[in-house]
Amino acid sequence: MRQAAGPRSWTFYVFASFFALFVLFLYGPMTVIYILSFQGPTGGLTFPMTGFSFRWFHALVTAERVGDIGGSFQRSIVLAVMVAVLTVVLSVAAGLAFRRRFPGSGVVFYLAIASLIMPGLFVGLGIAVGFQLLGNRLVDQFLIEFSMSRDLARSPGRGGYAPTQSQSSNARRAAL
Repeated sequence: MRQAAGPRSWTFYVFASFFALFVLFLYGPMTVIYILSFQGPTGGLTFPMTGFSFRWFHALVTAERVGDIGGSFQRSIVLAVMVAVLTVVLSVAAGLAFRRRFPGSGVVFYLAIASLIMPGLFVGLGIAVGFQLLGNRLVDQFLIEFSMSRDLARSPGRGGYAPTQSQSSNARRAAL
């Protein structure tokens, strides 16, 4: 039998409040848009609401503003059903084939595993390259600004120089 827990630690309430904020930021905008979708004909995506109507839903399903949403939805459903049937057929066939060894089963197995792993690797690689490019650019800009501010702080009488405005803007453009 489970015993009753004692009083909760303060960290529980801190994490619970972070979770509540996360849920609020995740579902809050979607809830506001859902509520405002019932706005009257003269209203937009702002509060206070000016009446209540289903006008925006009617505009969505008719080809009034945004195109043929109904036809697009039908094509998407048909495509989803076709893909689901094809996936089930291929998955069951692969499962039955892997019950016993067959020539090339190792290659097929690793191709299936690679198709699960590769999208994450490519996304991670793209993010890493993006941050590396962004980081190098920020570091270069920082070094240029630092060296320019150091040189500007020196007085011309103490061996330093004061670059002209065009030299400073040229250095900034070269960094970008």
